Amino acid sequence: IDQCAEYQPCSQYATCVNEPRGSVTCTCKAGYTGNGTMCHDIDECRVKPGTACDKNAKCKNTQGSFRCICDEGFTGSGLQGQCTGI
Repeated sequence: IDQCAEYQPCSQYATCVNEPRGSVTCTCKAGYTGNGTMCHDIDECRVKPGTACDKNAKCKNTQGSFRCICDEGFTGSGLQGQCTGI
């Protein structure tokens, strides 16, 4: 029996693995934290401020990830070293 498919015991943000003897293992996906049945988004902007975005960019948290957005007057991906003046 596929416990994962039938009972959906894991969070929508987790991976479910059927184990021997009918048990399951729920593991939160990257960008989420929790016990697998409950997974919460990690706010990368708050947890790791200034580590990924350029000094001329703002960090925006998204579900399971984050984005860097160059400040006005700059262009690029927003990642470290990737915002150039226009």
